[in-house]
Amino acid sequence: MKTFPLLCLLCLFPAVLSAEEIVIAPERIVISAPQADDPAAQELKTHLELITGKKIPLLTGGQVRPGAFVFHVGEAPAGAPTKFQPEESRWDVTPSAAWFYGESKRSRQNAVCDFLESELGVRWPGGADIAFRKQDPLRLKIAAGQWIPEVNMRNLRCAGKTGSRAEALLWRRRLRAGGHDQPRYGHAFTQYWKRFGKTHPDYFAMRADGLRAPVGVPADKVDAAAPDSPQARKIAMCVGNPALAKQVIADWQAARRPLYINLCENDAYGNNYCRCPRCTAPDVVPKNRTKWENWYADRYVRFANGVLAEAKKSRPDVKAAMYAYNGTEQPPAREKPHPDLVVGIIPTIFTQEYIRNYVGSWKKAGLNRFFYRPNRHFYYELPLLPAGSEKHFFEIWQYLYKSGAIGFDYDGPAETSPFQYFGNYVLLKAMQDPAKPFEYWEKHYMQAFGKAAEDIRSYFRYWREKVWDARLAPDQAKITEQGRYFNFARGLLWNLDKYYRESDFTEAGKYLEAALSRELTPEDRARIKRLRFTHEHARLFRNAAAGKSRADSLKLLTFREKHKLTVLPRRELYFGDICGIGLMLAFKDYLPPYLKMPLIWNFRLDPEDKGIREKWYQHSPAQVRAWGAMMCTDSSWENPRRKYKVISDAIRKQTANYDGVAWYGTEIQVPSDWKNRQIFLYFGAVDESCRVYVNGREAGVRIFKNTNDWNTPFTIRIDPAVDWNKPKQSIIVRVEDKAGQGGIWKPVWLISRTR
Repeated sequence: MKTFPLLCLLCLFPAVLSAEEIVIAPERIVISAPQADDPAAQELKTHLELITGKKIPLLTGGQVRPGAFVFHVGEAPAGAPTKFQPEESRWDVTPSAAWFYGESKRSRQNAVCDFLESELGVRWPGGADIAFRKQDPLRLKIAAGQWIPEVNMRNLRCAGKTGSRAEALLWRRRLRAGGHDQPRYGHAFTQYWKRFGKTHPDYFAMRADGLRAPVGVPADKVDAAAPDSPQARKIAMCVGNPALAKQVIADWQAARRPLYINLCENDAYGNNYCRCPRCTAPDVVPKNRTKWENWYADRYVRFANGVLAEAKKSRPDVKAAMYAYNGTEQPPAREKPHPDLVVGIIPTIFTQEYIRNYVGSWKKAGLNRFFYRPNRHFYYELPLLPAGSEKHFFEIWQYLYKSGAIGFDYDGPAETSPFQYFGNYVLLKAMQDPAKPFEYWEKHYMQAFGKAAEDIRSYFRYWREKVWDARLAPDQAKITEQGRYFNFARGLLWNLDKYYRESDFTEAGKYLEAALSRELTPEDRARIKRLRFTHEHARLFRNAAAGKSRADSLKLLTFREKHKLTVLPRRELYFGDICGIGLMLAFKDYLPPYLKMPLIWNFRLDPEDKGIREKWYQHSPAQVRAWGAMMCTDSSWENPRRKYKVISDAIRKQTANYDGVAWYGTEIQVPSDWKNRQIFLYFGAVDESCRVYVNGREAGVRIFKNTNDWNTPFTIRIDPAVDWNKPKQSIIVRVEDKAGQGGIWKPVWLISRTR
């Protein structure tokens, strides 16, 4: 933003105090706009009324009373330019009026926001919250402002419920999210199976079994495959087929040949990419293959280059977009991206080293234009904890911008809190003005807290320096690996006791108490109290998740019920009921006591799947003990907790990447006074399907059907199979896992209720 003082003969105006400042009584203020519902005019009205404490009239073409100071929205002063650069916004304050105008309606809204921030000190610390300083009368400098974005893609996506989403969209607009000349991207072929599954199966990836069909659809069910199913929308394409390229060109021509052609692959894993000879021919398989197949960029770059060459015959300036994501994450080894091919960089790991290697290797391969489209807010989604990672992600942003990124499109969080707002604010502001350092935008954000700004800055710095820098950043790669599928947040929450301490909340909380001791406006005090409330909730959350005691879970549950918070947030349940709230709710219809089963069971792999034929489920306790291996039931068999020394190195090695069948066995003692009760085994989670046997009899089956079944608790009734003449009951569980970590990975409980 540029501000230009205007020199003029101010002595002609009685309201002018000097060559730089004028004083305006609120009663003189009028807003003039082309329409009453104009967003820019409404924004100006909202903020001026908050600042002055008075109602401000908004006129649409009516007579303005003599002596009024008019804020003209959508109208330029005499002598202003009539041509603008994309998204350019301007505002002018003269001794008699103010003007807000620009290239578009959105531009004049940006002009209003620029004026409110730079001239009246308004801040938007998150959601619908507005930080302002009251003025009566209103004091303005005679000045002009101009904003032309250097970054032509500035987006941080919104999620959540309708109300919170509307607030998030408004917040993004105020921080000047938006863009121009943006590439068309997104999974491009999600409707192709619906359109061509029956007529052109050759468009689609050949599976390892030679079939061209969505993943998971059996050969005899292909014709009946639902065209709008998740599998159909995620099917990969056969990009080696020239007919597919012709179809893309035909679709582009039918859409009147837009500037960009979207060639981004569907959301398919690399191991689901096409196996046909035409597709595999350009592939260069690296010597050090990763577990995740991600070296297929050559085939996609060749496909994109071919589509561009054909399209340029009828539109020479056409461009195309593809993703470096999943199977195409590693750069091409043979093919060189066309200069007009824009690549969406979509990382799954967010260490500084990884990002630099990732982007640097693509640039070395000839990448000319790219944009950044991370799932960052999903993988680092910690609305309930202060992570302190704001500067880390700012520095990643800064590196990408300096490396030539044309834009940014961050995945948005499903939930937002004061902990997230600060980091998102810094990123959006960096896109608005890339020249400013992190410390500038840090201070800018803290100004929303008035005289407590330094206290709040110290609060956030505590988490950055004591937690992120000292504990989380050094283990970032390790935590990401532990979280499965690159999910840092999940890995952290599963190991929370190692990284967050009760004392952290005590020490950081001192800064909040200091802030509240300052002389504050009612609005600032309320804002800090909301942060303190979130801080206290985070303390209870940490204690319940790290301590895993029933007492800590109850304190968190009571706090949430008292303050009408969501008792069991969706994300928390997704991470595995880490606070035990789901367990408490699940047991509310059962009688105490709730008996936790042993965490360590006997264990046996069954790679040949012969256990049922050989009736392992009827093995005696002595035979089960003779299986020779042990496994925990509070983490997966691919990644059992290191603290359990009873799990041998040999079995850890065998299960490290094991997909298949394995058996668990143990014994339990059922209380004798439960004879007249229904008795259940409660499984916190099993990845994926299981059969449960009690004393050699099948008690129940749980088959993996729904996407999240691997992470969902369930019960199996066992009292019909209990032998009350035995002191202990034999429990054997057969687990089948086809992908992922595998096993009984959340504790098992013995519970009961009346018949």
